[in-house]
Amino acid sequence: MRAQIRYSFVGSVVFAILLSAFQPVAGQYRNPYNGVSHSSQLAKFYDMTRTWNSNLFDAMSRYQATKDRLKELARANGGSSRAAATPRTTPSVYGSNNPVARSAPAIRQYPITATDFKPVAARIVPDQFANSIPGLSLEQREALRALSDQFLTAFEGEARKNNVANAMTLLIAMSLQVLTGKEVSDGESKEMIVALNNALGDTPQFASMTSQDKQIVYESAIVIGGIIATLNIQGAQQNDFAMQSQAREISRAVVKNLLGIEAR
Repeated sequence: MRAQIRYSFVGSVVFAILLSAFQPVAGQYRNPYNGVSHSSQLAKFYDMTRTWNSNLFDAMSRYQATKDRLKELARANGGSSRAAATPRTTPSVYGSNNPVARSAPAIRQYPITATDFKPVAARIVPDQFANSIPGLSLEQREALRALSDQFLTAFEGEARKNNVANAMTLLIAMSLQVLTGKEVSDGESKEMIVALNNALGDTPQFASMTSQDKQIVYESAIVIGGIIATLNIQGAQQNDFAMQSQAREISRAVVKNLLGIEAR
């Protein structure tokens, strides 16, 4: 995305925290709906979005720019990814001669307000994230909380505030950018927002989520996307393999859990 999260210099102590932020920590989160316990903030986010991946993948495959990006991801993975295949739901507007594709129903279009939500409180995730990592000093927790707030403030200065499709676009775009090595354009981002907005608008599990859960998903997507971008950019600038490796590892988990794509 050209409108990327902007950030000030983050000290080495905070980077060390980021490198350990998604390591397993027992008993952090228990889903009140299904009783499943999770070991990290990232696992919590995946649990809350676990039923979406087929819808999100199919929706992105209906738009040429985002479909091309999925194919790039497949090429980067030697063609072994789910992204290498043309989904059965690809509509005939792309000139397919496949009768299954021609008969696929047109995707329903939703207004962008379909993925808006009304915040139930002040920001939730910065505190959750800072408090989810054991062994940090008060100063370290404050630094991590401030960094999360910085990501959210930067995003909300450029994108649609309190909108899940925009937040998910940031996260998926950052992940695809890291895994393919190619910047996501403004046009591609706009198509991705439309695709994700339509997919989520047509997903009953999303519609039934509480405003608080939508707020947590929204904030988590922005913070995780910001962490991916920060680790990747600073890792490249400092020639730090550990940072770059962590950015790729988180990105692989994102595309696997949100799009059902196995990436290397």
